[in-house]
Amino acid sequence: MIQNIARYVFNSGKWFEPYHYIPANGPIRLDTETEITGLAFCLDPELGEIETPNGKVQFLHMFGITDNELQSLKEDETHVKSIFDNIKASNPLLITDLLRKSK
Repeated sequence: MIQNIARYVFNSGKWFEPYHYIPANGPIRLDTETEITGLAFCLDPELGEIETPNGKVQFLHMFGITDNELQSLKEDETHVKSIFDNIKASNPLLITDLLRKSK
């Protein structure tokens, strides 16, 4: 999946920024019963961003989101951050749990 994302970025010239999200068009892991069907991007909780002599570098983190969260974002993109904030309360490093259920 990461290779497909990299190919998309390379071929399209488009990139991801914090609070962007994409559907995975199905479970993010084949042959697994999971509600995780999309990815959202945020600043990495540990690496964040740094200033370099060549400008700012943001370290992005991909986090698996459920189908309900994905549908919610399609209806109102403005609350991507609130989804991350809610999940961070119990998962501060935003580690994707394939068994996580929609709330």
